[in-house]
Amino acid sequence: MSRDLASYPLRPHRAGVSWFIDHACPAEEFAEVMNANEVERAVLVQAMGAYTDDNRYCVDAANADPRRFTAVVYLDLTERRVDPADPADALARWVSAGATGVR
Repeated sequence: MSRDLASYPLRPHRAGVSWFIDHACPAEEFAEVMNANEVERAVLVQAMGAYTDDNRYCVDAANADPRRFTAVVYLDLTERRVDPADPADALARWVSAGATGVR
C-alpha cells in the first residue's frame, strides 16, 4: 500500500477495517525486505481491502520495477463497477496498463 494518499486515495472495502494503514508496506519497502532475504521476484496482488478495485498503485508499483514485480489486479463484478456484459474489456484495460493476472 502506498503512503502517498494524494495519488492513491484509500477506498476501503469495508468500513472499520484498517490493517492496511497499521501494516502498510509500499513496494519500495517490500523490495528492501526481498533484498534482505535474497528474494528476486514477487507478485504484487491488489490490496482490495485498501483500494477495492482501484488497481492503479498495484500496477504502477509493478511497472516501476518490472524485472522484480508483476501485478495481479482485482475486478469487482458484484457491484457493477465493471460492465457485467463485458468484463473482458475491463481486464483488457488493466492488461494494457501492465497487469499480468486477475483475482
